[in-house]
Amino acid sequence: MKRALRTAIRRVLRIPFLSWAPYSGPRRAQRACEEAARGVGVPASDRAGVRGRAPVWLLFGLGVVLIACSSVQPVPIKHGATCYRCRRPIEDLKMAAEIIDQNHQVYTYRTAGCMAKYLTEHAEENPLAVFVTDSVSGKMLNATSALYVRATVDPRTSERDFVAFSNVQQAVAFARDNNGSAIDWAAVMAHTRSAKGD
Repeated sequence: MKRALRTAIRRVLRIPFLSWAPYSGPRRAQRACEEAARGVGVPASDRAGVRGRAPVWLLFGLGVVLIACSSVQPVPIKHGATCYRCRRPIEDLKMAAEIIDQNHQVYTYRTAGCMAKYLTEHAEENPLAVFVTDSVSGKMLNATSALYVRATVDPRTSERDFVAFSNVQQAVAFARDNNGSAIDWAAVMAHTRSAKGD
């Protein structure tokens, strides 16, 4: 049964070394000699007595690494970092945002709104990833996964901007308390483009 399963996996994945994995001791040596006599290639590690399961784990580990590398992760923003667009310091990390470009260069912004303005002003750019900070947990998430409420973010200056939320209920509750509405990233960009045209 195990041999049939290995054969099926080998045919699907075209990984020849799976067929010799479970053999050990004298049986492995005998199997290696028989396959070598038939012209079937057997890895040197098998002939030398190294356990045959190592390449399977190596393949699994390689797959995990490739998956991890294929997804872009946000880079933590430091308090006091400079906003790439307005050049002001980032004082509230729960409002911060960032863009990672195709060269994996990170650009930080004071707020989601400031980042949206930059993207509107540079529509030709094609960022690899765009992240915002959840205003409740402080964790960064993909901008398209968040909901936003436009509200006053600085009572001293009456500055209004988009506050990001990863949780729908929290966004709706915040919107209700601030006489606003919860919108998605596409709506944030549309609002920013229309404000630019005014």
